Amino acid sequence: MTCSVLPIRTPCLTLRGLLLGLSALLAVCFVLSGCDPKERLVLLSIPAWPAAATTLRMTVEAEGQPVQQLDVTEKSGQVGFYLPVQQSGTLRFDARFRDAAGCRYGKGRAAAEIGTAFRIEATLKQLTYEKPLCQCSSDGWCWSNPLPQGNQLNKLWSSGKESWAVGLAGTLLYGNGQGWSQLSTATKQDLYGISGVSAATTAIWIVGAAGTSLYSTGGAFTLVPTGTSETLRAVWGVSPSLAWAVGDRGVMLRWNGTAWTSVPSGTVATLHDVFGTAQGDVWAVGDGGMILHFDGTSWSASASKVTSSLSAGWSNTATDVWVVGASGVILRWDGIAWSQLMPLATDKNLFGVWGSGAKVWVSGDLGTLLRWTGSGFVSETVGTPSVLYDVFGTGANTLWAVGSGSTILSNNGTSWRLDKSDNINTIQDIWSDNQSEVWAVGNGGSILRFDGGWKAIPSGTTTDLLTVYGFGPSDIWAAGLGGTMLHWDGQRWTPSVSGAGVALLAMWGASPNDIWAVGTGTITHWDGVKWTLLSPAPPAVLYLGVWGSSATDVWVVGASGTTLRFNGSSWSTVPSPSGAILSAVWGSGKDDVWSVGTAGSIIHWDGSAWQAVPSGTTNGLTTVWGRSASDAFITGASGMLLRWNGQKWNQTASGTGNLLREAWQTSATEAWAVGDGGTILLFDP
Repeated sequence: MTCSVLPIRTPCLTLRGLLLGLSALLAVCFVLSGCDPKERLVLLSIPAWPAAATTLRMTVEAEGQPVQQLDVTEKSGQVGFYLPVQQSGTLRFDARFRDAAGCRYGKGRAAAEIGTAFRIEATLKQLTYEKPLCQCSSDGWCWSNPLPQGNQLNKLWSSGKESWAVGLAGTLLYGNGQGWSQLSTATKQDLYGISGVSAATTAIWIVGAAGTSLYSTGGAFTLVPTGTSETLRAVWGVSPSLAWAVGDRGVMLRWNGTAWTSVPSGTVATLHDVFGTAQGDVWAVGDGGMILHFDGTSWSASASKVTSSLSAGWSNTATDVWVVGASGVILRWDGIAWSQLMPLATDKNLFGVWGSGAKVWVSGDLGTLLRWTGSGFVSETVGTPSVLYDVFGTGANTLWAVGSGSTILSNNGTSWRLDKSDNINTIQDIWSDNQSEVWAVGNGGSILRFDGGWKAIPSGTTTDLLTVYGFGPSDIWAAGLGGTMLHWDGQRWTPSVSGAGVALLAMWGASPNDIWAVGTGTITHWDGVKWTLLSPAPPAVLYLGVWGSSATDVWVVGASGTTLRFNGSSWSTVPSPSGAILSAVWGSGKDDVWSVGTAGSIIHWDGSAWQAVPSGTTNGLTTVWGRSASDAFITGASGMLLRWNGQKWNQTASGTGNLLREAWQTSATEAWAVGDGGTILLFDP
């Protein structure tokens, strides 16, 4: 006689009474003569559901292999399912809380030994996020910092009461004076320009990569055909029935109230901005000092007297027009000719200009924000090193600036302030103990710790930190420029002498008393007491990555395709088929090692030799990290993310165009990726 209460691998209903009844029935079966149970009952207790969560997505693994995956939609305090009786080892539960819209509210983990009992119980250890993670890519990469998202913002327009900002990866933010929220769009193309008119009829245009155009009359934005595949860089609206758009290769479009039509521009130069004062006074500026003017009848070239790329312009009147560009160029039109303001107020690249009457503001690289006083420009304090791609306002006392890392600044006529408090310094590296500890380090001495939200932890330095590695909650190392080395003891970060005078770019250790750090022509080792430089010194090469399968099998990679290997007593050079700058190395074992680098380079070590592997991209690749021979991630430029399935590297949607510098995978359903503009993404499919 055999008994099977429910079909194998079918989740139990989550009603407690039914579970108890099934458990009792199973107990009765055990005492019957000749009963041969084929399944075990597994019960997972859930202490509490986040208030807004409606679904618990749970994955259960045994010995690294998935044995159960289910979505629970009833807010029960207990979930049950059956497991084949022959299954052995440790069960690991990975749980994710979310709602119908896909917002992530928290996670939980648990583990239980299967043993010989026919009833297995465990309790979920939960972590609720301080803020829901609602901006997620189609492949499950969600913004964790900054929030609600961190894509670069390129342009802003405001009607006064409402504001919109556009950016990379289809980003569209909406502001109502109380805060900013993200709006969904029908595109993931990079968006570069936005303009609107607010009169009896509201009209708002957005343009971007691959000829993308979105249009709204005050409600949702809809895609509008443009007839071009060129990137559109800017748009300017005169009235609901007249707007202009410009872009790459001199493309120029005119809006007639219902559709776009192509207009000859007379140039193949990339046009970066279009603006004006009226339908008979429109300007376009672009590469090579190109300036075009429309007088209501035709477009004609206007001599700028410069060859610099011109990024943006603003018209005060028909006889007072401002244009800015590369290397600090600022031009002014007086109705007759263009003149360059000298001496230069800055040598930084300038990207935005806007004014209110005689007051003019200019934005650019490294937090540059200048204000015209009537006789010259003065620098204004903004409190961020972000690139500011645009400045816009509705009056001298109501201004905004937007830029990299989803930076939004506002000015009430007195001073500039950040509209978001999240860290937007470049994040260089991330590490987790695969349990509860997650740490990230970055520029300006930034150290962040995740406990449901990212918290800044004092580092005691403003030096850029480039790498982090550890062995538990009270033993973590961070290193960076100038050989800076810090150690976390569970309470505070304290400096340690690395012995290196150059930037340390990567770390890995086999144990707390056996850690390697590498940099420019430098390899240094921690033995539990002190750091010691490798002697004799290794070849004078830029070393960017280090990883090992054990204390007697360690790899270092770097420039010119360099790969070094340590056998426990000495280092040796191993030939590689790549001439690329190799930026990282990781493996699942001594006979399965990966390294990645510039121009999409991927090489693989099979135990006897390195071999090139197709990546499907020419983007620079920055790191590789995974959890097994059949599951790993690669990060790279322009938000590049690749995932290994044991056979092939496949591109996965990251939801950002920012440079991703490092990744760390903790399980099949959790990984982290970090990069520029404070980018921290959580993989939660």
